[in-house]
Amino acid sequence: MHYLLQSLKTPVGSYIRSFSSTSHPNRTIIIRTFEKIPNRVQPELLIKHRVENIARIAHLKRNLELNKHDIRIANESELTKCLYPTKYTRIKLPNGISYSNYHLEILGKKLLYLQVYRAYLSLFKRSDRDICGYDFNYLSKMDNMSNAKQNPASVICRHLKHIKPSKLARIPIPNNKVPLRVQSSYDQRSFNTIIGYIAITNENHVVEKFLKKVIAERLVKTVLLR
Repeated sequence: MHYLLQSLKTPVGSYIRSFSSTSHPNRTIIIRTFEKIPNRVQPELLIKHRVENIARIAHLKRNLELNKHDIRIANESELTKCLYPTKYTRIKLPNGISYSNYHLEILGKKLLYLQVYRAYLSLFKRSDRDICGYDFNYLSKMDNMSNAKQNPASVICRHLKHIKPSKLARIPIPNNKVPLRVQSSYDQRSFNTIIGYIAITNENHVVEKFLKKVIAERLVKTVLLR
């Protein structure tokens, strides 16, 4: 219980420290889809798509209100690599370290899931037996919720519709041949990667506040209470 309380107080720092100290060797990742996704984004594609990619990032920055929450983009050219759902593209950080977009995707996904759990804990603090303002027995109070609202992946997916990262991901297939559900799936992966990049290139307390305000608090209104 003590460990869980501590993780709720400083979740971003804990996740990033764990992520940064872990070895991330290349590994084989099986992507089940109707088309082969390349292992790495080609430099010529980054040049060709530069203007459109910057526009996509600018759109997302506005919707997430990054400037309002003091989130800085360390390097937009590196950030645009997050738009490509490849396996081993290396994204360089200001300190010289680089990570594959796959591993930043995993970090971002974990941080987003953590915000869903934080929202559950906040939403269901209703009894005198709450611990530090949280009700750790919230699962017993979710019976009236739909299965979708009890599933963190579904909650994040539905919340993203309000953030509107439409066609965020760059897929090497003509737009008119990509089913909406496939595009949405890759948009989610690119969004996860961007969150991972933001988390590891900004101060922990700034990221903590940003995720709480933009994800945890808002998804209660956009998803859980609807």
